[in-house]
Amino acid sequence: MRTTCLGLEFTEIVKLVPTKGISREDFLLDGEIDLCIWDTGGVENYIKRYFSSMQRELVFSNVNIAIFVVDATCTRNSTKQMFDQFILNIFSFSPFVEVYVLLNKIDLRDSQENRVIELLSSGLSINVLKRVEFAPVSIKDGSAQNKFAEIVKIQAQNR
Repeated sequence: MRTTCLGLEFTEIVKLVPTKGISREDFLLDGEIDLCIWDTGGVENYIKRYFSSMQRELVFSNVNIAIFVVDATCTRNSTKQMFDQFILNIFSFSPFVEVYVLLNKIDLRDSQENRVIELLSSGLSINVLKRVEFAPVSIKDGSAQNKFAEIVKIQAQNR
């Protein structure tokens, strides 16, 4: 989503290198929406730190919208475990948060977005599932950027 905030076109996006370590950037959208994007690049050491008792309140407090981006080809159990920790912490520290799960890279032949949705939603209560929206997207076809813009627009209207 960082690429959307930076206003990059797809031809520029393909030249970007994957996140190494962690990237944290703040954006002000439409002059009124403060957006903080944390990109851990899937690095488990950073993710574990966010879920630690020393950091989770700082990371997960006062959040209005949370966007969890997952690779639509990834059906590992570790992805489910990370998602479950994310859900537990985000609803504990920001009980009124709106959660969006973007399943990225649906354009790839080995995309398994339906299987990933089943994996991530398994075991979640009906109340949690009502507050989580899953959306298959792709940077290549622009649906990721469009969904991100839609989420931001909804937030702006709800202010």
